[in-house]
Amino acid sequence: MAILPIYLDPQKILREMTEDIDTKEITDKNLQDFILSMAETMTNAQGIGLAAPQVGSKRRICIISYGIYSKETEKKEFNITNYKPQNTQNSIVLINPYIIKKSLRKIVLEEGCLSIPGIYGTVKRPREIKVKYIDIDGQEVVLTAGGWLSRVIQHEVDHLNGVLFTDKVIKYTSDKPAIPEYPYVK
Repeated sequence: MAILPIYLDPQKILREMTEDIDTKEITDKNLQDFILSMAETMTNAQGIGLAAPQVGSKRRICIISYGIYSKETEKKEFNITNYKPQNTQNSIVLINPYIIKKSLRKIVLEEGCLSIPGIYGTVKRPREIKVKYIDIDGQEVVLTAGGWLSRVIQHEVDHLNGVLFTDKVIKYTSDKPAIPEYPYVK
């Protein structure tokens, strides 16, 4: 697999709506290789989530690092249900994800983004969500998630809808962008 370039704001693709993937395409080797490259890119950049537009694709795919998920926190922090673990570079792969339910209860936490290096801000998001997506095996999944998993899914689905976290920032917690250490940027 390959490390892909990460597109930085204000690249136009970061503001465009993504396109659903035909379920027949999910088992295609090119798509599977692309997903593995996304996972490798996210890991290499030390990210916890990555959406296809961040690597120059209009496909409706995002991935989330297993690093924020553990069996011990399954019921407590993430309230994760109906999740079948996948082995894709230790990432959860969400194909054609749509948030179908959001809790009324919200939480404010700091966020950052690989496409906006060095900028952080607090964002108010629903504490818990229900998301419907297709997994890497082509199976439909309805996942209920809370805690950090919920937050990261919302952040990545926003990317798929052309929305950046800076559109939702309540208060910036950093004011000057750092020069990205990640060597692959566009």
